[in-house]
Amino acid sequence: MTPTDFWREDSPCGGLVIHEGPRNGGRWSLTDSLTRIGRTSDCDLRLTGAGVREVHCVILLTPTGPLLRSVRGCTYVNQIAVEQK
Repeated sequence: MTPTDFWREDSPCGGLVIHEGPRNGGRWSLTDSLTRIGRTSDCDLRLTGAGVREVHCVILLTPTGPLLRSVRGCTYVNQIAVEQK
């Protein structure tokens, strides 16, 4: 399945849009309490680009909105390196 298969216009927590690589333009809705992003088969959203770690980051849905946590390094959000946002 591609990220676009998981896009819901009515997702209450928004979603992710891929801006680079072979999945450029792909969209992924945030509907689960935890979304794992990385290159292993255990991840909910698998990315295979250079520099993507086995588990690159996780997104937790909290009462105040989505919280991104980088795993063992930095993750870029809107071209800004973050450990947690």
